[in-house]
Amino acid sequence: MRRYNNFPINVYLFLLIQIFSITIFIHFLKQNMNVNYYDENEYIAFSKQILEHGIFDFQEPLRTYFYPLIISLFNMFSGENLVYSKIITSVFQYSVLIITIIFLANLSYKKFPYKSVPTIIILFGLLNPYLIQASTLFLTDILATCFIVFSLGLMSFNNNRNVTYMSSVFFLFASIMIRPSSSIFIPVYIFILIVKHIKIEKIKMGNFLIISFLLAFIFIPQLYNNVKNYNDWTPLIHKNLYETQSSWAADYLKYGTVVIDGVDPKLFYINPIESDKETIYDLLFLEPINFLFVYFIHIIGILDWGFVDTYINSFDITSRLVASILLYIYWFLVILGLKNYFSSKLNNFSMNALLFSTIIYVLFIGTTLVESRFGYPVFMLLLPFTGLGAHWITTRISFKITMIKTLIWMIIFIISFFIFSIWLDFQTKQVDWEKIIENQYDNEVETVNFSDEINWSFVMNYKDFKIVRLIPNSPIPINITNMMVIDSNGIELNHDDSFEEPHSFSYRFWENPSGVLISVPNTVTGWGESESPTPDQIMTFFKKNKYQMTFTLIK
Repeated sequence: MRRYNNFPINVYLFLLIQIFSITIFIHFLKQNMNVNYYDENEYIAFSKQILEHGIFDFQEPLRTYFYPLIISLFNMFSGENLVYSKIITSVFQYSVLIITIIFLANLSYKKFPYKSVPTIIILFGLLNPYLIQASTLFLTDILATCFIVFSLGLMSFNNNRNVTYMSSVFFLFASIMIRPSSSIFIPVYIFILIVKHIKIEKIKMGNFLIISFLLAFIFIPQLYNNVKNYNDWTPLIHKNLYETQSSWAADYLKYGTVVIDGVDPKLFYINPIESDKETIYDLLFLEPINFLFVYFIHIIGILDWGFVDTYINSFDITSRLVASILLYIYWFLVILGLKNYFSSKLNNFSMNALLFSTIIYVLFIGTTLVESRFGYPVFMLLLPFTGLGAHWITTRISFKITMIKTLIWMIIFIISFFIFSIWLDFQTKQVDWEKIIENQYDNEVETVNFSDEINWSFVMNYKDFKIVRLIPNSPIPINITNMMVIDSNGIELNHDDSFEEPHSFSYRFWENPSGVLISVPNTVTGWGESESPTPDQIMTFFKKNKYQMTFTLIK
């Protein structure tokens, strides 16, 4: 057994896992690097504010500045090319994810020196497609989650050194400035710190307070701009998003965002129990049965992540089958690990700290309208228990009856989770499995002739081809499917948001105004490699070359 880092894992096994992980990352990077949706565009716009005016002159009521600042720094290195910036940001976020998982594997092995612990942590951490795809988006989830893990891990696992606490506090503050909901970990952090001071080792509280005070500078730009623009003395965000979240939480079980042609992008999982109460706290005091039902579904909802993509681009159940099974096996191993942890009376302070942090986070987040990505911190904080679950199995592998029972329970667990997940999807009133599986729609085909269109513009130069935008004369209805673009030779263009190759198109229904992007080879248009064609030139090309777009209206 050759060691990798400070724990025993076969080097070749680690490299194999890493190769698979990188392959998954490249797949999602190609899918997402040329397209940005909703919140991503808001972070891009915020980063441009910072580039133009600095961190002491921005106006943004809904988001904190630190993540857009990171994007703006990468924008500087990429020459403000958005695609290159997204690639650099994605590589950075994916690298932080890998480092975090190795960090957890190291710490866990120090506490529980079993060979299976780091191996399983590496396996499930690096091969989680949900986390990997999230690293290829301009969203805060991965960095905020990893920084919380670093903060709690450094504080609860490591020794009593100033540099350790300085790093720990910095990661805590940075995670809050990336994603304000991370502030729920402040009281958790303080409580764990006090317990550690009393029961484990004396902490130099004076030094710790000085460090915390000095590192609080990270909040100053946000506080300054809130006071300046809104006369609001808060170091977080001006708008009270929790008020909205707790209100929606009473009516809905979960939320997702869809980027499928013809489907409403707001995917609300509707509470089947009707209520006129305004917030989830009204349910708690006035309709406790309804509250328990909704709250339970919210908590299970952050464990069942459903479709892999944060921005759901397909309702095909096969696209999430393998990912969901791996996730359910992970939660099953966590349960085994917790059983092993308590039955063996291991009672380790550091593990208790991670478990306590997870419980408080889950109790809090259950009062909001949850999304699948809200479960990322739960996954990461419980990774060490997966290793303990695997260790429990390895110590009992020779007991055939025990293994058979465990396998049966795991199968029951996976099937039960799938049944719950499909039931939850039915509550959206949008995910109609019968229509999706059988494709039963009343069809009415519409045609758009590009030769009749006048609203053209140039978007971007690529090697050997260019991307142009069409804003149709008549807006395309939202309730459509089966969109196709046919060129003048009768060849169908690829429907591809990433534009990896020429001869592709993408319907940008999430943009305002919505439009269609088309990639056309320079050999077909006759345009030069560095030429930026004018709207008139583009219109002339499509008048001569009879491209056509068709789509099916859904009734």
